[in-house]
Amino acid sequence: MIPNGMMKPLIYCFAALAAVGLALSIASHLAALQAKSGPLGNYTWSLHLGALVVCVPAAIVARRLMRGVPRKDQWKALLAGCPVWMKYMLYGFLGYAVVNFAIFMVTPHTRGTGPMPPSVVRGFSGHWMAIYAGALAIIYSGAKRDSAGELL
Repeated sequence: MIPNGMMKPLIYCFAALAAVGLALSIASHLAALQAKSGPLGNYTWSLHLGALVVCVPAAIVARRLMRGVPRKDQWKALLAGCPVWMKYMLYGFLGYAVVNFAIFMVTPHTRGTGPMPPSVVRGFSGHWMAIYAGALAIIYSGAKRDSAGELL
């Protein structure tokens, strides 16, 4: 169990990690659209690992935020601590992930260099952006609700 004094700094560290992951996934996506290597170069695959790292605390926070909330209101409860712009950012990235993946599936792939050529990064990066944006929104919402004494 995590001591009470450590919970708030820990949750903010994961929120910061999600924000950095979101920024890196956006930069990787923009580079891939230009058929260039992104900011992480041959380590772009590490965005997969980062997504897993931020999803675990996001799931824990989400579970606490939705405790006792009827199923039809869970999405609202999950994002209740977020500013409006953050909610729309998340919705935009979720929609874009679906559209980007559909485009990726019907577009011929070109061979590239390295473990993740730009055409492959393009396919994954839409999902990375949605995952990191979701983790950021959930963890941020949990941090705000915690500051108000409603959560942890």
